[in-house]
Amino acid sequence: MSWDVILMHVPSNVASIQELPRNFTSELGPRPEILATLARILPALDLTDPSWGYLKGKDFSIEFNIGDESVVDAIILHVRGSDDAVSIIQHLCEQTGWRAFDTTAGDFMNFSQQPATGLQQWRAFRDQVRASLEAKEEKVQQDETHTIPTKKKKWWRFWK
Repeated sequence: MSWDVILMHVPSNVASIQELPRNFTSELGPRPEILATLARILPALDLTDPSWGYLKGKDFSIEFNIGDESVVDAIILHVRGSDDAVSIIQHLCEQTGWRAFDTTAGDFMNFSQQPATGLQQWRAFRDQVRASLEAKEEKVQQDETHTIPTKKKKWWRFWK
């Protein structure tokens, strides 16, 4: 479970996702250029698997779903942890001209007005799931970035 953000190339005059035409397609660029750009801007980004990068901060993590196509249309970020992750996304957008679509908020991130709202809503949902699991007396393994139930069900109780 994560807060998801989609990095896209969108014309700067487009203020909202609703303004995009139905047939809109994003293209960030050729894969080698995108990987080089990411490595230059975020030197701590682990691109051992060039289709799935990983960035670990002090109290957050971001997975970069880049895919393996020759041309990268968009990058999906799977974000967990503190609001500090938002500054990484902002820095990346400022350096590249890309736009960040917040899947929770349903629109492009506005870095000048509460850009962490979607992440905060995700954390509230995560905490609600955690509380629900604990109320069922399931043990929960947790750190700032993950909530994982550790109690395994019997295979024949998968529907409960």
